[in-house]
Amino acid sequence: MSFAASIAAGARAVGRAIAAPFARRSPVEPPAAAHVGPPMREQVYRPPGAWTMDQVEAALEQHERGDFRESGRLCDALLCDEEILSLLGLRVGSVTGLPFHFDPAPVGIEADFEHMLPHAAQDDILQKALLMGFAWVQDNRTSYDELPQWIPWTSDGCRYDLYRRQWQVYTQDRGLVDVEAGDGQWARFDSRMVRPWMAGYVRAIAPMMIIRQSTLYNWANHAQVYATPSRILMAPARMGEMEDVQRAIARLKHLVGDSTIVLPEGLTMELLELKELTYQIYERLRKAIDEALQILLVGNLGTAKASGGYGSAPIERRVTQQLLERDCKILAPTVWRQIIAPYDAWKRGTRDLLRVPRPIWDATPPADKQAMAQQANMEADAAYKRALELKTLAALDFGGGWRVDMQQVCKERGLPLRQLAPAERPALPPAAPAPKETLDAAA
Repeated sequence: MSFAASIAAGARAVGRAIAAPFARRSPVEPPAAAHVGPPMREQVYRPPGAWTMDQVEAALEQHERGDFRESGRLCDALLCDEEILSLLGLRVGSVTGLPFHFDPAPVGIEADFEHMLPHAAQDDILQKALLMGFAWVQDNRTSYDELPQWIPWTSDGCRYDLYRRQWQVYTQDRGLVDVEAGDGQWARFDSRMVRPWMAGYVRAIAPMMIIRQSTLYNWANHAQVYATPSRILMAPARMGEMEDVQRAIARLKHLVGDSTIVLPEGLTMELLELKELTYQIYERLRKAIDEALQILLVGNLGTAKASGGYGSAPIERRVTQQLLERDCKILAPTVWRQIIAPYDAWKRGTRDLLRVPRPIWDATPPADKQAMAQQANMEADAAYKRALELKTLAALDFGGGWRVDMQQVCKERGLPLRQLAPAERPALPPAAPAPKETLDAAA
């Protein structure tokens, strides 16, 4: 068993032990033999706190077999957790907020692309691709005279037939139908090439969600029981039946804030408080889960804790940059091949894929851009100085018809030469005589 599998198994075991007393539902039933209609209208939403570890394991087992109905619902529940939603939104927004352009950029393509695949659709696609490992979109236009409009397909409405090696979707009017990515009507974004659903973050995040939600429930229950300590009124035997004692007990029930009461003689009151701070176990467990989620989705908490402070900042930037570039590779190739290529064929009749404009999410770090600009300036200055030097050499006259062989000089320095046409040649000034020092050196 790998290290990652051991961690996942341990997390599931801990989550099952914590969530067992609060289980309210039975494990997920196996998928039905026939299914008609979109699952989003047939299945009821289940909030995060209603999932049990057994249900999560059953959903993930179906997920690994290519049935994504329960795992798709599980992803909807994950997005109700504030920590998961925040980190995933940061991850997705870092990509869709990058500078974007086409290369080349025909007139009107950027405006058309905003209609075909708006930012909200891009966010939804990348979110599904990260959680599920894949994301399907469909061209939702009703006529081929209209501009294409790609709509993300719900994750729980997808299925992969392992025996036929065929993707399928649940539709409202036709039931379960086969689909092909890149046919002009459907497109699929994958986290990896082979079995992309096995790369979905849902397989790692779902057990953590169960532990996190159960910890929050237990923590709140602990606070309800022990946050306000119980008051104990101690009285001698048979004194509890006296009228003054009964009146004191009634006042104790309504004692709040800075209220004051007078106890009859012989009575004492004590507070029943916790001897140890047992609530800290919930706080520590929840903090550990939050850190694990940050490492998984953002990828920089571990390096910060390992090195500490400023020294690990370059490493953290490199890790975050790698995740950013990886997410850009999920979007760009599929958009180019399966969305822009059909659009360009419909719009301009382009049949050659190499002539189709490429969408580019520019993930180049600002520091790298500054370094590239400085390098370009240095190269331009050096080229200008070489040009001045060549101009000086070309103007030298050593007398007796001796001049510098500029063709040989350019050949040795790797400079390209092109012979100008007579009409392109500028009027050159008369050659200046070579300085005496240069003539002496040549002699």
